[in-house]
Amino acid sequence: HNQRVAELAGEIGRELGCDGPTLKALASGGTPHDTGKIGTPEPVLRKSVPLDEDETAVMRAHPAIGAEIVDGVEFLRDALPAIKSHHERWDGGGYPDGLAGEGIPLVARIVNAADTWDACTSSRPYQPAMDVGSVLRILERLKGTQIDPRVHEALLSVVDRWTGGAISRARAV
Repeated sequence: HNQRVAELAGEIGRELGCDGPTLKALASGGTPHDTGKIGTPEPVLRKSVPLDEDETAVMRAHPAIGAEIVDGVEFLRDALPAIKSHHERWDGGGYPDGLAGEGIPLVARIVNAADTWDACTSSRPYQPAMDVGSVLRILERLKGTQIDPRVHEALLSVVDRWTGGAISRARAV
């Protein structure tokens, strides 16, 4: 999952025309974005039904824990915003800091979109992998609420290329 997120995040960054340091931060931030889950109990990570309130609080702590773990690691310095803020939402309803819009570091907005795509298209303990049409409907609902609209469009462009036009075909239906 982490490698796929890093690869997709880098491609989204290239699609957006990001500079070299930003692309490096995406490559180094996409892979360890969930480092904080190291402190999350295995039963919570593997739970196949919705988390209860306490479990949700434990899970929502992982971005800040991850940021604490890598803080001070020189080669991950530029990745820190992606690790800490990848669950922030465009509309301000995310965590851990409730950042919104352009206040969310770009690398975090990109990792958020890549993470969302991968979570929907790969099997998880709580859901099977979804088909492209279902994922597109979810992403459309998340555009402008969770996901930066500009990053959303770049994500779809990248995935369309990777899938030989599957996004374009699914959008036409």
